[in-house]
Amino acid sequence: MQGLWVILLPVGGLGLDASYLTDAVREWTRLFSWLMVYLLVMQLRGRIAPAKVISILFLGLLVPLTVAAMQTFLPQSLLPSIIAAKAATDSPFAEASRISGTLGHSNTFATFLLLFISLTCWKIKQEKNRLIWISLLILILFFYVSTKALFSLMMLGVFVLVLIVPRVNPIRLLGGLLIIGIVITLFASTEFGQARLGSIANTPLLNPNIDVSRAILLSAGDNNSFNWRIAQWSYLLDQWKQFPIFGFGLGTSIYVSTNKLLPHNDYVRL
Repeated sequence: MQGLWVILLPVGGLGLDASYLTDAVREWTRLFSWLMVYLLVMQLRGRIAPAKVISILFLGLLVPLTVAAMQTFLPQSLLPSIIAAKAATDSPFAEASRISGTLGHSNTFATFLLLFISLTCWKIKQEKNRLIWISLLILILFFYVSTKALFSLMMLGVFVLVLIVPRVNPIRLLGGLLIIGIVITLFASTEFGQARLGSIANTPLLNPNIDVSRAILLSAGDNNSFNWRIAQWSYLLDQWKQFPIFGFGLGTSIYVSTNKLLPHNDYVRL
Protein backbone atom coordinates (compact mmCIF):
# COMPACT_ATOMS: atom_id res chain seq x y z
CA MET A 1 0.00 0.00 0.00
CA GLN A 2 2.80 2.42 0.93
CA GLY A 3 4.61 1.47 -2.27
CA LEU A 4 1.76 3.05 -4.27
CA TRP A 5 3.04 6.54 -3.42
CA VAL A 6 6.53 5.69 -4.68
CA ILE A 7 5.02 4.57 -8.02
CA LEU A 8 2.65 7.55 -8.38
CA LEU A 9 5.41 10.12 -7.87
CA PRO A 10 7.43 9.50 -11.08
CA VAL A 11 4.27 9.07 -13.21
CA GLY A 12 2.92 12.47 -12.18
CA GLY A 13 0.10 11.33 -9.95
CA LEU A 14 1.07 13.47 -6.95
CA GLY A 15 1.61 17.13 -6.10
CA LEU A 16 5.37 16.88 -6.74
CA ASP A 17 7.30 15.38 -9.65
CA ALA A 18 9.84 12.58 -10.14
CA SER A 19 12.79 14.74 -9.03
CA TYR A 20 11.80 13.98 -5.44
CA LEU A 21 11.85 10.20 -5.92
CA THR A 22 15.00 9.72 -3.81
CA ASP A 23 13.35 11.29 -0.77
CA ALA A 24 10.21 9.24 -1.31
CA VAL A 25 12.18 5.99 -1.51
CA ARG A 26 14.11 6.88 1.64
CA GLU A 27 10.89 7.57 3.55
CA TRP A 28 9.36 4.35 2.20
CA THR A 29 12.43 2.43 3.40
CA ARG A 30 12.05 3.96 6.87
CA LEU A 31 8.39 2.95 7.04
CA PHE A 32 9.13 -0.51 5.62
CA SER A 33 11.74 -1.08 8.35
CA TRP A 34 8.88 -1.54 10.84
CA LEU A 35 8.08 -4.82 9.06
CA MET A 36 11.67 -5.93 9.70
CA VAL A 37 11.28 -5.03 13.39
CA TYR A 38 8.06 -7.04 13.55
CA LEU A 39 9.65 -10.08 11.88
CA LEU A 40 12.62 -9.88 14.27
CA VAL A 41 10.29 -9.78 17.28
CA MET A 42 8.40 -12.81 15.98
CA GLN A 43 11.68 -14.67 15.44
CA LEU A 44 12.74 -14.03 19.05
CA ARG A 45 9.31 -14.90 20.45
CA GLY A 46 9.55 -17.97 22.68
CA ARG A 47 13.34 -18.14 22.29
CA ILE A 48 14.46 -15.37 24.62
CA ALA A 49 12.73 -13.90 27.65
CA PRO A 50 11.41 -10.32 27.19
CA ALA A 51 13.05 -9.26 30.46
CA LYS A 52 16.43 -10.32 29.06
CA VAL A 53 15.84 -8.39 25.85
CA ILE A 54 15.00 -5.26 27.84
CA SER A 55 18.18 -5.64 29.89
CA ILE A 56 20.23 -5.93 26.68
CA LEU A 57 18.56 -2.78 25.31
CA PHE A 58 20.23 -0.71 28.03
CA LEU A 59 23.56 -1.23 26.24
CA GLY A 60 22.14 1.17 23.67
CA LEU A 61 22.50 4.00 26.21
CA LEU A 62 26.30 3.79 26.45
CA VAL A 63 27.36 5.65 23.32
CA PRO A 64 24.56 8.28 23.18
CA LEU A 65 24.97 9.21 26.86
CA THR A 66 28.76 9.32 26.54
CA VAL A 67 28.48 11.74 23.64
CA ALA A 68 25.80 13.71 25.51
CA ALA A 69 28.15 14.03 28.50
CA MET A 70 30.89 15.31 26.19
CA GLN A 71 28.49 17.85 24.68
CA THR A 72 27.46 18.96 28.18
CA PHE A 73 30.78 19.21 29.98
CA LEU A 74 33.48 19.67 27.30
CA PRO A 75 34.14 22.79 25.22
CA GLN A 76 32.61 22.40 21.76
CA SER A 77 35.96 23.26 20.16
CA LEU A 78 37.45 20.02 21.52
CA LEU A 79 34.79 17.80 19.96
CA PRO A 80 34.97 16.34 16.45
CA SER A 81 32.62 18.16 14.09
CA ILE A 82 30.54 15.02 13.60
CA ILE A 83 29.34 15.08 17.22
CA ALA A 84 29.84 18.72 18.18
CA ALA A 85 26.85 21.01 18.43
CA LYS A 86 26.55 23.97 16.10
CA ALA A 87 28.79 26.95 16.71
CA ALA A 88 28.07 28.40 20.14
CA THR A 89 26.92 31.99 20.53
CA ASP A 90 26.08 34.17 23.50
CA SER A 91 22.36 33.65 22.92
CA PRO A 92 20.58 31.34 25.36
CA PHE A 93 18.71 29.95 22.33
CA ALA A 94 21.91 28.75 20.71
CA GLU A 95 21.83 25.20 19.39
CA ALA A 96 25.07 24.55 21.27
CA SER A 97 23.17 24.89 24.54
CA ARG A 98 21.05 21.84 23.62
CA ILE A 99 22.50 18.36 23.61
CA SER A 100 21.56 15.69 21.08
CA GLY A 101 23.79 12.73 21.92
CA THR A 102 24.34 10.72 18.73
CA LEU A 103 20.76 11.22 17.51
CA GLY A 104 21.43 14.39 15.49
CA HIS A 105 18.59 16.48 16.94
CA SER A 106 17.67 17.37 20.51
CA ASN A 107 14.01 16.41 20.06
CA THR A 108 14.95 12.97 18.71
CA PHE A 109 17.32 12.44 21.62
CA ALA A 110 14.56 13.38 24.09
CA THR A 111 12.23 10.79 22.55
CA PHE A 112 15.01 8.19 22.75
CA LEU A 113 15.61 8.97 26.42
CA LEU A 114 11.89 8.78 27.23
CA LEU A 115 11.93 5.16 26.06
CA PHE A 116 14.68 4.37 28.55
CA ILE A 117 12.96 6.34 31.31
CA SER A 118 9.99 3.99 30.90
CA LEU A 119 12.21 0.89 30.80
CA THR A 120 14.10 2.07 33.90
CA CYS A 121 10.85 2.62 35.79
CA TRP A 122 9.87 -0.94 34.88
CA LYS A 123 13.24 -2.20 36.14
CA ILE A 124 12.81 -0.34 39.43
CA LYS A 125 9.59 -2.26 40.03
CA GLN A 126 11.14 -5.59 39.04
CA GLU A 127 14.58 -5.55 40.69
CA LYS A 128 15.40 -5.93 44.38
CA ASN A 129 18.47 -3.68 44.21
CA ARG A 130 16.62 -0.53 43.22
CA LEU A 131 19.34 1.98 44.11
CA ILE A 132 21.28 1.33 40.90
CA TRP A 133 18.20 1.78 38.73
CA ILE A 134 17.06 4.88 40.62
CA SER A 135 20.52 6.37 40.05
CA LEU A 136 20.28 5.55 36.34
CA LEU A 137 16.82 7.16 36.21
CA ILE A 138 18.19 10.37 37.74
CA LEU A 139 21.06 10.36 35.22
CA ILE A 140 18.70 9.89 32.26
CA LEU A 141 16.38 12.62 33.58
CA PHE A 142 19.36 14.99 33.79
CA PHE A 143 20.17 14.49 30.12
CA TYR A 144 16.45 14.51 29.27
CA VAL A 145 16.15 18.02 30.68
CA SER A 146 19.42 19.06 29.02
CA THR A 147 17.88 18.51 25.60
CA LYS A 148 15.76 21.60 26.43
CA ALA A 149 12.94 20.21 24.30
CA LEU A 150 9.76 21.82 25.58
CA PHE A 151 7.57 19.10 24.09
CA SER A 152 9.49 16.59 26.22
CA LEU A 153 7.75 18.02 29.31
CA MET A 154 4.39 17.21 27.74
CA MET A 155 5.51 13.71 26.78
CA LEU A 156 6.78 13.06 30.31
CA GLY A 157 3.48 14.29 31.76
CA VAL A 158 1.52 11.85 29.58
CA PHE A 159 3.94 9.06 30.47
CA VAL A 160 3.57 9.64 34.22
CA LEU A 161 -0.21 9.77 33.83
CA VAL A 162 -0.24 6.41 32.04
CA LEU A 163 2.15 5.02 34.64
CA ILE A 164 0.08 5.84 37.73
CA VAL A 165 -3.54 5.67 36.51
CA PRO A 166 -3.91 1.84 36.28
CA ARG A 167 -3.05 1.38 39.96
CA VAL A 168 -3.28 4.83 41.46
CA ASN A 169 -2.37 5.23 45.14
CA PRO A 170 -0.86 8.05 47.23
CA ILE A 171 2.72 6.77 46.81
CA ARG A 172 2.45 6.45 43.02
CA LEU A 173 0.76 9.83 42.77
CA LEU A 174 3.42 11.50 44.91
CA GLY A 175 6.22 9.81 42.96
CA GLY A 176 4.76 10.91 39.62
CA LEU A 177 4.30 14.50 40.77
CA LEU A 178 7.84 14.47 42.18
CA ILE A 179 9.34 13.37 38.85
CA ILE A 180 7.43 16.03 36.90
CA GLY A 181 8.26 18.67 39.50
CA ILE A 182 11.99 17.90 39.38
CA VAL A 183 12.07 17.99 35.58
CA ILE A 184 10.15 21.28 35.34
CA THR A 185 12.33 22.84 38.05
CA LEU A 186 15.52 21.83 36.24
CA PHE A 187 14.10 23.00 32.93
CA ALA A 188 13.16 26.40 34.37
CA SER A 189 16.53 26.80 36.11
CA THR A 190 18.17 28.15 32.94
CA GLU A 191 17.48 31.32 30.96
CA PHE A 192 16.74 29.20 27.91
CA GLY A 193 14.17 27.11 29.78
CA GLN A 194 12.48 30.17 31.30
CA ALA A 195 12.22 31.81 27.88
CA ARG A 196 10.78 28.63 26.35
CA LEU A 197 8.15 28.29 29.08
CA GLY A 198 7.34 31.99 28.85
CA SER A 199 6.81 31.75 25.10
CA ILE A 200 3.65 29.68 25.67
CA ALA A 201 1.94 32.78 27.09
CA ASN A 202 2.19 34.47 23.69
CA THR A 203 0.27 31.78 21.82
CA PRO A 204 -3.45 31.04 21.31
CA LEU A 205 -3.03 28.22 23.82
CA LEU A 206 -2.82 30.52 26.86
CA ASN A 207 -3.51 34.01 25.53
CA PRO A 208 -7.18 34.68 24.64
CA ASN A 209 -6.13 37.89 22.86
CA ILE A 210 -4.16 35.93 20.26
CA ASP A 211 -6.11 33.93 17.71
CA VAL A 212 -4.70 31.70 14.98
CA SER A 213 -4.57 34.51 12.41
CA ARG A 214 -2.64 36.80 14.73
CA ALA A 215 -0.30 33.96 15.71
CA ILE A 216 0.49 33.46 12.03
CA LEU A 217 1.29 37.16 11.62
CA LEU A 218 3.41 37.21 14.79
CA SER A 219 5.37 34.15 13.64
CA ALA A 220 7.17 36.27 11.03
CA GLY A 221 9.28 37.97 13.68
CA ASP A 222 8.63 36.83 17.25
CA ASN A 223 10.92 33.73 17.15
CA ASN A 224 8.18 31.82 18.96
CA SER A 225 8.42 28.16 17.93
CA PHE A 226 4.74 27.61 18.79
CA ASN A 227 3.53 30.36 16.50
CA TRP A 228 5.71 29.36 13.56
CA ARG A 229 4.35 25.83 13.93
CA ILE A 230 0.80 27.18 13.75
CA ALA A 231 1.71 29.18 10.65
CA GLN A 232 3.43 26.22 9.02
CA TRP A 233 0.65 23.75 9.79
CA SER A 234 -2.01 26.16 8.50
CA TYR A 235 -0.09 26.64 5.27
CA LEU A 236 0.48 22.90 4.75
CA LEU A 237 -3.18 22.08 5.39
CA ASP A 238 -4.17 24.68 2.80
CA GLN A 239 -1.72 23.11 0.32
CA TRP A 240 -3.14 19.67 1.07
CA LYS A 241 -6.57 20.84 -0.13
CA GLN A 242 -5.12 21.01 -3.66
CA PHE A 243 -4.23 17.30 -3.57
CA PRO A 244 -6.50 15.90 -0.85
CA ILE A 245 -6.51 12.22 -1.89
CA PHE A 246 -2.89 11.24 -2.55
CA GLY A 247 -1.06 14.36 -1.37
CA PHE A 248 2.45 15.27 -2.48
CA GLY A 249 4.35 12.06 -1.76
CA LEU A 250 6.19 10.32 1.05
CA GLY A 251 8.69 12.43 2.99
CA THR A 252 8.17 15.51 0.82
CA SER A 253 6.51 17.92 3.26
CA ILE A 254 9.83 19.72 3.78
CA TYR A 255 9.68 20.83 0.11
CA VAL A 256 6.04 21.91 0.30
CA SER A 257 6.65 24.01 3.42
CA THR A 258 7.65 27.65 2.97
CA ASN A 259 10.32 27.51 5.70
CA LYS A 260 11.88 24.27 4.37
CA LEU A 261 11.43 22.57 7.72
CA LEU A 262 9.65 19.33 8.53
CA PRO A 263 6.36 19.90 10.37
CA HIS A 264 6.71 18.85 14.01
CA ASN A 265 3.32 17.19 13.78
CA ASP A 266 2.90 13.68 12.42
CA TYR A 267 -0.78 14.19 11.56
CA VAL A 268 -0.01 17.20 9.36
CA ARG A 269 3.01 15.46 7.89
CA LEU A 270 0.99 12.41 6.86
